[in-house]
Amino acid sequence: MLPELSAVAWSCLGLGAFLVGISKTAIPGFNTVSVALFASILPAKTSTGALLILLMVGDIFTLLAYRKHAHWPTLIRMVPAVLLGLIAGAIFLHFASDTGVRRGIGALLLILTGVTLWQRYRAATPLTTEQESRSNRAIATTFFGGLGGFTTMVANSGGPVMSMYFLTVRFPVQTFWAQPHGSSQ
Repeated sequence: MLPELSAVAWSCLGLGAFLVGISKTAIPGFNTVSVALFASILPAKTSTGALLILLMVGDIFTLLAYRKHAHWPTLIRMVPAVLLGLIAGAIFLHFASDTGVRRGIGALLLILTGVTLWQRYRAATPLTTEQESRSNRAIATTFFGGLGGFTTMVANSGGPVMSMYFLTVRFPVQTFWAQPHGSSQ
């Protein structure tokens, strides 16, 4: 069932979809324009769902393109929590009104601000023992994985949550740098 939209509206949605692809490959900020285009044409819940599908397809292509450079143990550890977050987000979207979704997004922003402040405080503390570090990493994986899935489903904003996770567990930035074959850096 496709909605009755004008050719201009379909063109704007097409541009938004194109910008999602650009945001996955070169300029991350372009996704904000996509969100605005989709939200101006479609209802809030429909817009979020349509963009989620596009973002997930983009993620699949990213994983395929960078599969040799991905840190699979980290990604696999996060899958259960992310899936639970996606399910919780889907349930929230099913029962929430458009006003509820807007309020939920506002609450998510407040939570993310609090987590960011906590993370800055934690970054100033010395590293813990290996056992404490593993326990903290497991808690962080569950918390950020679930929050990432939920924010992806509700507000298409899982990227910042995942970035906070990688910073919180002090994941080496170099792990994400795709280096050419034969590079020794």
